[in-house]
Amino acid sequence: MSLTQLDLELIPLPALQLNSKLEIVGSNLLFVHTFDQDSSQVRPLVDFLDLQSYEQLIAGIQESPSESSAPLNLCLTSSDISHSVEVSWKRIGDMTNSAYLLVLNCVDKYVDEIEKLRFYATRDSLTGSLNRWAFFSRFDEEFKKADRYDLPLSVVIFDVDLFKRINDTYGHPVGDALLIHIVKTARDSLRNSDILARIGGDEFAILMPHTGYVQAGEVAERLLHNINHSVMAYDEHRITPKISLGVASTKGAQHTVQTLMAQCDRALYQAKRKSHGRIDAISDVA
Repeated sequence: MSLTQLDLELIPLPALQLNSKLEIVGSNLLFVHTFDQDSSQVRPLVDFLDLQSYEQLIAGIQESPSESSAPLNLCLTSSDISHSVEVSWKRIGDMTNSAYLLVLNCVDKYVDEIEKLRFYATRDSLTGSLNRWAFFSRFDEEFKKADRYDLPLSVVIFDVDLFKRINDTYGHPVGDALLIHIVKTARDSLRNSDILARIGGDEFAILMPHTGYVQAGEVAERLLHNINHSVMAYDEHRITPKISLGVASTKGAQHTVQTLMAQCDRALYQAKRKSHGRIDAISDVA
């Protein structure tokens, strides 16, 4: 079992996902920005803690392997600056394939306030997904990695068909509830590595690192099917949403973030021109 990137981003404190070797295999943006640490590659946990704190954490996990009974006060080193942090953990795998979630509460008052501000600054207040700023910040990071390691990268843009008509017919509270429903359904449809954000009123984007054209198309098909066959109940109303999607894929960074987004927008427009509730895709942007 592992947590999705969305699961990590929804934790309102800096958080890390560890594998059975206690190597860091994932983090939320709060961890990256609060402690100025790059966790995009697998790294041993000891890189982020002083030796005494690391040994104290190992002893704590061995004593309470399922879940911490109380937070440990440890010292995390970031850019030659030491931070006092309270660390809690929870096992997210079974005994034979243990993985852990670590949640860090910085007890430095100033840093703690920054953590909270950064969390709310990166979230869409309605749906809880990443907002436009956080999405493009992450997009830039992933694009640089794609360039450096010649990796595939895909992006999906989708919006709700006839959303204005839904708002006009049922009212804005129903429209808001529908967006929340769509985000929940999308989260259940996406993979651990997919990054979902609300980038406009009823417009959403999904970043798919290390994902080529074929895989992105498969995820988009599943997402389209699950949302378009779902039903949202609100008071006496039962609404089946319809979305249209555009998909664009490339390898390396022969292009720019703006180029890939523009091609994805074009694919979405083509899908909507053909019919609502469709996918259109562009591969290897030229």
